[in-house]
Amino acid sequence: MLKLTRIGALIAAGPAEQETARGEILEMLESVQGNRTLAAAEFGVSVMTLRTWIDRLEMWGRVDALCVAHNFPVQKGPARLPRKSSE
Repeated sequence: MLKLTRIGALIAAGPAEQETARGEILEMLESVQGNRTLAAAEFGVSVMTLRTWIDRLEMWGRVDALCVAHNFPVQKGPARLPRKSSE
């Protein structure tokens, strides 16, 4: 099981680390057949935290594509407005 601080730290770091976090999240979702509840449990976090990670990494499209590609019975991610830049 991965630690909350590991994924959280990767998300807070630079682009290369964020891509690592994306890969780990997608790998976990694939291993649990797209079940976000099980993926969150494996990471040791709540489903809401997992959703926040996916949102911050702007990867709902990738999550949905993974589920469609593998025929996982998972609802599409929530519709999101583009994130405001911090500039």
